[in-house]
Amino acid sequence: MAAITISRQYGSGGRKVALKVSELLGWPVFDKRLMIDVASEVGLLPADVIDFTEDDYKVKNFWDRLLGSARSAQVADVPSPMQITYSPVTATTFTSEEMDQEGAVLLVNRAIMHAYERGNVIIVGRGGQIILQDEPDVLHVRVRAPMHVRMRRLAEYARIPAQDTLTIAQQHDKAAIEYMRMYFDADWDDTNLYHMVINSGKLSTTAIANLIVASAKQYLAMDD
Repeated sequence: MAAITISRQYGSGGRKVALKVSELLGWPVFDKRLMIDVASEVGLLPADVIDFTEDDYKVKNFWDRLLGSARSAQVADVPSPMQITYSPVTATTFTSEEMDQEGAVLLVNRAIMHAYERGNVIIVGRGGQIILQDEPDVLHVRVRAPMHVRMRRLAEYARIPAQDTLTIAQQHDKAAIEYMRMYFDADWDDTNLYHMVINSGKLSTTAIANLIVASAKQYLAMDD
C-alpha cells in the first residue's frame, strides 16, 4: 500500500499538481468517481455518497451537495430511512434526518481509508493528511502560494472576476480552517503535518510534480 496526500490552498494549483503526479505515476486521484467506486465495496450506493472537501464544504450549501442543485428545494423527497453501512466491520446507520455534515465527513473518511488500503492513490484535500497520518507508506504534501499569485490564477483559470478573487480565496481558506479544526482538531497550516511544503509561486506545476514523484520513490521505496 502507498499513497500521497496533497493539501492545497484554493488557487495554488495543487489540483493541477495532483493530476500531473497521477500522470507520472499512473496512480488515480481520489475524486467523487473513485470515492463511489471504493464506497461500493463497503455497501454504499452512489446516491449515499456525499463528497466534502475541506475548502468548500461551507462555501456550497449542504443540501445542494446532498441532492444536487436542481432538487435542493425538495428536501422532503429524501427517502427515510437511508441505510448507510460504513464498513463490513463497523456498521453505522443514519436516517435522512440524521444525515448531516458530520455523517457526510465520516463517509469521506471511511472511503479514504479504503482507498489507502487498496494502495497507490493520490488524495487531494479532504483531511487526508490527518486520516492517514499514522499509516505507513504515505507521503504528505502541502502546496501553497502567495495570495497575489492565487488571485491571479483564480482570475485566469477559474474565470472569477478579478475584484472577487481575494474574497473567494479567503472564503475557501476560512472553510478549510474550520473543517480541519471541527472534524480533526487540527491546524490546516501546521507544517508538522506534512513531509513537504511547496510554494507553487516559485515552481511550475511540472517541477513540483517531479519533485513529489522523486520524493515518493525514495520515501515510499517505490520501484521505477
